[in-house]
Order: sequence, then structure tokens, then C-alpha cells
Amino acid sequence: MPILPALLCILCAVLGAAEREAASALQVRDGLPNAASKLQRGGPFTIVFLGGSITVGGSADGYVEQTAAWLRKAYPQTVITCVNAGISGTDSGFGAKRFDRDVLAHKPDLVLIEFSVNDGDADHTRDMERMVHKTWLADPTTDLVFFYTLAQRHLEDYAAGVLPKAAAFHERVAAHYGVPTIGLAHDVAAQLASGTLAWETFAKDSCHPIASGYRIYNASFQAALPLLLAAGSPETTRLKAPITAGLEVYPPTIPVEALAPPPYVDATGAAALISFAMPVPSRHWVADADWRDASGRTLWRLHWIDKKRTAARDVTIGLAKADWAGNLMRWFAEDRSFTGPEGNGIVSAKPDGRVTLGFSGRECAALTFLAPESGTYAFRIGADKLTTWQNEESEFALHVAHVAWGAAQGRSLAHYRAKRREVVPFTLEGRLTMVAGEELAIIVGTDTPGYIRGGWDGFRAAIGLMAR
Repeated sequence: MPILPALLCILCAVLGAAEREAASALQVRDGLPNAASKLQRGGPFTIVFLGGSITVGGSADGYVEQTAAWLRKAYPQTVITCVNAGISGTDSGFGAKRFDRDVLAHKPDLVLIEFSVNDGDADHTRDMERMVHKTWLADPTTDLVFFYTLAQRHLEDYAAGVLPKAAAFHERVAAHYGVPTIGLAHDVAAQLASGTLAWETFAKDSCHPIASGYRIYNASFQAALPLLLAAGSPETTRLKAPITAGLEVYPPTIPVEALAPPPYVDATGAAALISFAMPVPSRHWVADADWRDASGRTLWRLHWIDKKRTAARDVTIGLAKADWAGNLMRWFAEDRSFTGPEGNGIVSAKPDGRVTLGFSGRECAALTFLAPESGTYAFRIGADKLTTWQNEESEFALHVAHVAWGAAQGRSLAHYRAKRREVVPFTLEGRLTMVAGEELAIIVGTDTPGYIRGGWDGFRAAIGLMAR
């Protein structure tokens, strides 16, 4: 590389680091005075940890359980409940959306938030501010902590004495509102830099600690908490004007539109007597797993199916009705999506109306059409592409089956299977005779690991009643 461009690269790196907040093991700021008062007083006390897979992981070794154990020992007069609200592979944007459901619903006394790895290099100031405002609008005596975990890609930043980009954005929010921050990553990076710790002794991959790694995190928590609990005085008025201009703590409600399905024409050019199209979630379909037409008939229903039952190579996925029939999805209003019990959106739509029929964690989506009357039906089902995070060689499937009235097993009608690298727009078409109330089931299948999310993007389902 020529000397001048090289010097410019170095200068840009130095200036970029200089603009960022300094890394530290602890910033006490306003401390945790309300939590301290409640802990000393005794009675019930609820802690919620919110974050991604690093918060989820570790089980008994993880910082969620170990922090609760430390507090129970330090405050035996207090009945401490600790909630792990981590969801793997999620960032602070999703954290802010699910904050009411997964955090505030527990009426917490202390909330600890971790998204410094999953937020990548993005500016999530707005999302972190939304969580601060939601917390103190609900209860200004609830104390907050932001804490920063480590990814291998962050080591260069810590060596330069600065926070990685996402953590730097979080730190600015914390400083603005007086929220304490704990630099778990700072302590680990220091040990790695000094040679007293090897990466393989800390983590199993680029960011997820093994038991010995969690022990380092736990030691940092246990060193920081006494200092935070000793600082400040209880407050009830804490909110300030936001950093984010025009911050919407709660987004406005979007009105639901009536569905007018386009005319269905089958592959031979024959027009349907009645046309049915999948309603777009958040545009035509909200609140209930059942979508009903203007006369009150249920035409579409959303279920979830355990991913273990959906191996992509298996053309029988979804044929056993018991695998999905009782598993109705739930509407997640702020995310404007439908979820399974794990709480991640697996059926949603983009602002342009493109639907995603997907999977997350151990859950895959299952969509059924319920025949409103007996007759011959034609269907056209497809998608534009597959969107997933990592695991490009995993297999994915979309399966269409007919479930006759009262039957425990469905009959396979069509099946599409591909690897992510191979996916192109596709369409499945067919005809069948259905009795009123019978179901056409559309099942997503995949063999991805549990932490992977994604789905068939641009999914579409159109059905026509061709003859009575």
C-alpha cells in the first residue's frame, strides 16, 4: 500500500476511536439506590435480565443465576425472583418492542440490559432510549443497568481503550440518563491482552462464553454490584428530554384495512367462482390467530409447529394434524407480528406488504385455509426468496397438505425444498376437492440450529373455489 493512503487509514482509525467513549470496568453514575432501599427493607424483589444468547446461555453457570444467588446471600431477608428474558439472536430494536411483554409485565425492581454484541455496529440510541423511557414511565423507582459483553471482533477497540461502536451508543444513552454501566468485556479483554487468559478458555466461538468464561463475567458483576448499591439516593423523578429527536416511546396504532382479494385464475385460465388470498399480517390481520371474513367465517388460521417435527428432507412434515392443530399463534402488537410461545415473530409483513412465513428458535409457522363450503379448489402458493441469518447450507422446505374432515393425518399435495444458496422464486399449484371445514395446510420446515431465525420472504397464498 502507498505510504499516504496507509497513513490516512491509520489516521481515520485513530480519529474514529478518539470519538468513541472510553472503555471502563464500571461507571457508577446514579447507582442503584432504589434497588438498595428495597433489598434492605426486605420483601419481594424482582430482577429481569434482557439480552440475547449470551444472556440466555450458561444455565447454572450464567450471570443471571449467579447474580441472583449472590443477591440472595447478601440479602437473606428479601425474596428475590430473577427472570431471564434473553432471546437468542435478538438486538435492542426487538428488545425495545418486547419490553412491555417480557420485562415490565414482571413489575421489575431492577432491569439489566445486554445488547452490545448483537447490536453490531449499528446506532441503536433510539431503542435504548425507548427502554429507559418505558421503564420509568411505568415505575420511576425501577433501577436500570446496561452491561457490555465481548465478541472477538471487539478486541481491537478495547486494546485502543475505547468501547466498540454499539456499546459506545449505549454508553451515551446511559450517561445522559445516569444509568450505571458494567464493562464485563473490559475485564475479559484486559486479561486476554495481559496473556493471563486464552480465548479458548473464555469462549466456545466468537462470543459465547463457556463455564470458565461466565465465571469471569460473574466476578465482574459481583465486584460491581456492591459499589452500585452503595451509590446515590432513592429517586422518583428521573426522565430527561431524549437524545433522539421526536422519540416515539410507543408507536402509533396502524388502522386495519379490509381485504379485497384479487380474482383467482388457475393455470388453465379458468376463473374462480370465489377468490381467497392470505390476509397480510398487520395490514389485514391482527389480534387473533383466526382471520374471519366480513360474515364472521374463519378462513385462515395461524399455528406453530415444533421444528423437530419439520425436517426439511421429510415430505411428511405437517401431515400429523396433532403436531400443529392446538398450537395457535399469538399476536405481538408492537412488533406487528404473530409468534409462538418463544415470543419471536415468525409470521409478519414488511411495510410494502411482503409477507414472511418463517421460523425462529424451535418454532416453525403453519398456515391453514379452512374451506368455507364444499367444492373443488385450486391453490397457488409460493415465495420470492429465503431470508435467514447464517447457515446457508441448511435445508428449508414448504409443504402443502390436505387435511380431510375428522382426519388425524393429512395428504401431501406439494413440497418445495432447497438450500439457501439455491433458492429462487417458486410457485406450487394444485387442485383438490374439499368439504366445508376441511383444511389446506401450509407448513414451513427447516433443519437449522435452534438460534437461527428466518423464513420464506415474499410468501403468497391464493386459493380459488373453482366449482361447487
